[in-house]
Amino acid sequence: MSRQPAGQDSFLGKYIPPDKPQAIAWVSCLRWALGNEDVLAQFRQDTGTRWVPGKGALDRMIDEATGADRAFIEAFAEWFNSNVWGEP
Repeated sequence: MSRQPAGQDSFLGKYIPPDKPQAIAWVSCLRWALGNEDVLAQFRQDTGTRWVPGKGALDRMIDEATGADRAFIEAFAEWFNSNVWGEP
């Protein structure tokens, strides 16, 4: 059975390195960046993105239904690769 390169089964697959050890490191670094207020502040300043995760269940359901959560993480992943991970 053939396996896909790391990250290819995720909507973020186009941002994740294809090499499995690099993909693991990328996910770990992305999680760190998403939890770092300084990194998030720089992302928001650079991109103008103001979305923040909903605090309650209803807010989170609305974010998921409208795609706001996915749009944020995709924009962040693209910015992250250029500004944190170091890919053009």
